[in-house]
Amino acid sequence: MDDVRAVMDAAGMQEAIVFGISEGDSLASLFAAHHPERCQGLILYGAFAKFTSWFPTDEALEGLFQYIDTAWGSGESLRMFVPSMVGDAAFQQW
Repeated sequence: MDDVRAVMDAAGMQEAIVFGISEGDSLASLFAAHHPERCQGLILYGAFAKFTSWFPTDEALEGLFQYIDTAWGSGESLRMFVPSMVGDAAFQQW
């Protein structure tokens, strides 16, 4: 939240419309709540109140953390997010 304020200060912006996407939604909301005078508007896309609610057990959530630690950015998640692109090496590299 302080980074957002620092960038706004460096750019000479007194207020802005804050846009948060997915995991960034909570930061955008927190900034708007703590600095309402600097937040002209708030747009949230893909927001969720509690990320852990996506996982039915602690073990399932731990599995996500393990994936992030070992395979984030490898394309292993394509089958979940873009199943039609599984096996497309150019898309996976992109």
